[in-house]
Amino acid sequence: CIRDRLGLLNTCLVVAEYPIKASGLAFEGQLADRYTYRNERCLPREFTMTRAERVSGWQDAQARLAGGHDPEQSALVEDNRILDGPTGWHPAVVQDRSPNHMTVHAEATEPALLVLSEVWYPGWQAEVDGIEQPMVRVNGLLRGVYLAPGTHTIVWRYRPASLRWGAAISLSALAGSLLFLLWARRRREAAP
Repeated sequence: CIRDRLGLLNTCLVVAEYPIKASGLAFEGQLADRYTYRNERCLPREFTMTRAERVSGWQDAQARLAGGHDPEQSALVEDNRILDGPTGWHPAVVQDRSPNHMTVHAEATEPALLVLSEVWYPGWQAEVDGIEQPMVRVNGLLRGVYLAPGTHTIVWRYRPASLRWGAAISLSALAGSLLFLLWARRRREAAP
Protein backbone atom coordinates (compact mmCIF):
# COMPACT_ATOMS: atom_id res chain seq x y z
CA CYS A 1 0.00 0.00 0.00
CA ILE A 2 1.27 3.48 -0.83
CA ARG A 3 0.71 4.81 2.71
CA ASP A 4 2.97 2.04 4.10
CA ARG A 5 5.75 2.88 1.64
CA LEU A 6 5.42 6.59 2.37
CA GLY A 7 5.44 5.73 6.08
CA LEU A 8 8.71 3.83 5.64
CA LEU A 9 10.29 7.05 4.40
CA ASN A 10 8.92 9.03 7.36
CA THR A 11 6.45 10.84 5.10
CA CYS A 12 3.84 11.91 7.62
CA LEU A 13 2.00 14.53 5.55
CA VAL A 14 0.73 14.29 1.99
CA VAL A 15 -0.27 17.40 0.04
CA ALA A 16 -2.24 16.96 -3.18
CA GLU A 17 -3.94 19.11 -5.77
CA TYR A 18 -7.01 16.86 -5.62
CA PRO A 19 -8.94 14.99 -2.92
CA ILE A 20 -7.59 11.54 -2.02
CA LYS A 21 -9.70 8.69 -0.69
CA ALA A 22 -7.27 6.13 0.77
CA SER A 23 -7.26 4.06 3.92
CA GLY A 24 -4.68 5.38 6.38
CA LEU A 25 -4.61 8.93 4.98
CA ALA A 26 -6.63 11.20 7.29
CA PHE A 27 -7.85 14.51 5.90
CA GLU A 28 -6.23 17.43 7.77
CA GLY A 29 -7.51 20.42 5.83
CA GLN A 30 -7.58 22.43 2.65
CA LEU A 31 -5.75 25.63 1.81
CA ALA A 32 -6.68 27.23 -1.51
CA ASP A 33 -6.48 24.37 -4.03
CA ARG A 34 -4.28 22.06 -1.91
CA TYR A 35 -5.53 19.15 0.22
CA THR A 36 -3.47 18.00 3.22
CA TYR A 37 -3.57 14.47 4.66
CA ARG A 38 -1.85 12.89 7.67
CA ASN A 39 -0.35 9.45 7.06
CA GLU A 40 -1.52 7.27 9.96
CA ARG A 41 1.14 4.65 9.12
CA CYS A 42 4.10 7.03 9.35
CA LEU A 43 7.12 5.44 11.00
CA PRO A 44 9.66 7.55 12.89
CA ARG A 45 12.88 8.74 11.25
CA GLU A 46 14.82 6.16 13.32
CA PHE A 47 13.63 3.12 15.25
CA THR A 48 14.64 -0.38 16.33
CA MET A 49 12.99 -3.69 15.49
CA THR A 50 13.59 -7.10 17.03
CA ARG A 51 12.08 -9.08 14.16
CA ALA A 52 13.80 -9.23 10.76
CA GLU A 53 13.13 -11.57 7.86
CA ARG A 54 15.52 -12.34 5.02
CA VAL A 55 14.85 -11.31 1.41
CA SER A 56 17.03 -12.06 -1.60
CA GLY A 57 17.22 -8.49 -2.88
CA TRP A 58 15.40 -5.30 -3.79
CA GLN A 59 12.83 -6.98 -6.06
CA ASP A 60 12.00 -9.61 -3.44
CA ALA A 61 11.55 -6.89 -0.78
CA GLN A 62 9.28 -4.84 -3.06
CA ALA A 63 7.20 -7.92 -3.92
CA ARG A 64 6.80 -8.76 -0.22
CA LEU A 65 5.79 -5.18 0.62
CA ALA A 66 3.32 -5.09 -2.30
CA GLY A 67 1.99 -8.48 -1.18
CA GLY A 68 0.95 -7.15 2.22
CA HIS A 69 4.05 -7.38 4.43
CA ASP A 70 3.55 -4.99 7.35
CA PRO A 71 6.75 -2.92 7.82
CA GLU A 72 5.57 -1.87 11.29
CA GLN A 73 5.78 -5.48 12.46
CA SER A 74 9.08 -6.73 11.02
CA ALA A 75 11.93 -5.61 8.77
CA LEU A 76 12.96 -7.23 5.51
CA VAL A 77 16.76 -7.50 5.31
CA GLU A 78 19.16 -8.41 2.52
CA ASP A 79 21.37 -10.31 4.92
CA ASN A 80 21.70 -13.86 6.23
CA ARG A 81 21.11 -12.73 9.79
CA ILE A 82 17.50 -12.82 10.93
CA LEU A 83 15.92 -11.71 14.19
CA ASP A 84 13.02 -13.60 15.74
CA GLY A 85 12.06 -11.26 18.59
CA PRO A 86 8.63 -9.74 19.12
CA THR A 87 7.01 -7.81 16.31
CA GLY A 88 6.75 -4.02 16.35
CA TRP A 89 9.17 -1.12 16.63
CA HIS A 90 10.70 1.00 19.38
CA PRO A 91 11.82 4.62 19.03
CA ALA A 92 15.45 5.72 18.86
CA VAL A 93 16.68 9.29 19.35
CA VAL A 94 18.79 11.43 17.02
CA GLN A 95 21.36 13.38 19.05
CA ASP A 96 23.10 15.16 16.17
CA ARG A 97 22.43 15.45 12.44
CA SER A 98 24.07 17.05 9.40
CA PRO A 99 23.94 16.11 5.69
CA ASN A 100 26.87 13.66 6.00
CA HIS A 101 26.85 12.73 9.70
CA MET A 102 24.29 11.50 12.22
CA THR A 103 24.49 10.34 15.83
CA VAL A 104 21.66 8.18 17.18
CA HIS A 105 21.01 6.87 20.69
CA ALA A 106 19.18 3.52 20.87
CA GLU A 107 18.34 0.99 23.55
CA ALA A 108 17.76 -2.70 22.88
CA THR A 109 16.59 -5.31 25.39
CA GLU A 110 17.48 -8.09 22.94
CA PRO A 111 19.28 -8.31 19.57
CA ALA A 112 17.77 -5.61 17.36
CA LEU A 113 18.07 -3.78 14.08
CA LEU A 114 18.34 0.02 14.05
CA VAL A 115 16.49 1.29 10.99
CA LEU A 116 16.89 4.78 9.53
CA SER A 117 14.10 6.04 7.30
CA GLU A 118 16.73 7.28 4.87
CA VAL A 119 17.60 5.79 1.52
CA TRP A 120 20.36 3.16 1.47
CA TYR A 121 23.27 4.49 -0.53
CA PRO A 122 26.87 3.26 -0.85
CA GLY A 123 29.37 5.36 1.03
CA TRP A 124 27.56 5.47 4.35
CA GLN A 125 29.39 3.82 7.23
CA ALA A 126 28.08 2.95 10.69
CA GLU A 127 29.88 2.76 14.03
CA VAL A 128 28.20 1.25 17.06
CA ASP A 129 29.83 2.41 20.29
CA GLY A 130 32.97 3.40 18.34
CA ILE A 131 33.33 0.09 16.45
CA GLU A 132 32.61 0.02 12.70
CA GLN A 133 29.74 -2.31 11.82
CA PRO A 134 28.41 -3.47 8.45
CA MET A 135 25.39 -1.65 7.09
CA VAL A 136 22.41 -3.70 5.91
CA ARG A 137 19.71 -2.76 3.39
CA VAL A 138 16.27 -2.80 5.04
CA ASN A 139 12.93 -3.17 3.23
CA GLY A 140 14.77 -2.82 -0.08
CA LEU A 141 15.59 0.85 0.34
CA LEU A 142 16.55 1.91 3.88
CA ARG A 143 19.75 1.80 5.96
CA GLY A 144 20.12 -0.38 9.01
CA VAL A 145 22.68 -1.76 11.44
CA TYR A 146 22.41 -4.63 13.94
CA LEU A 147 22.62 -3.94 17.67
CA ALA A 148 23.40 -6.21 20.61
CA PRO A 149 21.28 -5.86 23.76
CA GLY A 150 22.12 -2.69 25.69
CA THR A 151 22.36 1.08 25.31
CA HIS A 152 24.20 2.24 22.21
CA THR A 153 25.49 5.30 20.41
CA ILE A 154 25.43 4.82 16.67
CA VAL A 155 27.36 7.20 14.42
CA TRP A 156 26.62 7.31 10.69
CA ARG A 157 29.13 9.00 8.38
CA TYR A 158 29.07 9.52 4.66
CA ARG A 159 32.51 8.61 3.30
CA PRO A 160 32.18 7.57 -0.34
CA ALA A 161 35.03 5.68 -2.00
CA SER A 162 35.15 8.37 -4.70
CA LEU A 163 36.21 10.91 -2.06
CA ARG A 164 39.06 8.66 -0.87
CA TRP A 165 40.15 7.97 -4.47
CA GLY A 166 40.07 11.67 -5.29
CA ALA A 167 42.20 12.49 -2.25
CA ALA A 168 44.71 9.75 -3.12
CA ILE A 169 44.99 10.93 -6.74
CA SER A 170 45.39 14.57 -5.64
CA LEU A 171 48.12 13.66 -3.14
CA SER A 172 49.89 11.53 -5.74
CA ALA A 173 49.78 14.38 -8.28
CA LEU A 174 51.11 16.81 -5.67
CA ALA A 175 53.95 14.45 -4.72
CA GLY A 176 54.78 13.89 -8.40
CA SER A 177 54.86 17.65 -9.03
CA LEU A 178 57.17 18.23 -6.07
CA LEU A 179 59.52 15.45 -7.21
CA PHE A 180 59.61 16.91 -10.72
CA LEU A 181 60.41 20.38 -9.36
CA LEU A 182 63.24 18.96 -7.20
CA TRP A 183 64.61 17.00 -10.15
CA ALA A 184 64.47 20.09 -12.43
CA ARG A 185 66.19 22.25 -9.80
CA ARG A 186 69.01 19.73 -9.28
CA ARG A 187 69.47 19.38 -13.01
CA ARG A 188 69.77 23.18 -13.37
CA GLU A 189 72.28 23.36 -10.51
CA ALA A 190 74.33 20.53 -12.01
CA ALA A 191 74.45 22.10 -15.47
CA PRO A 192 77.80 23.90 -16.32
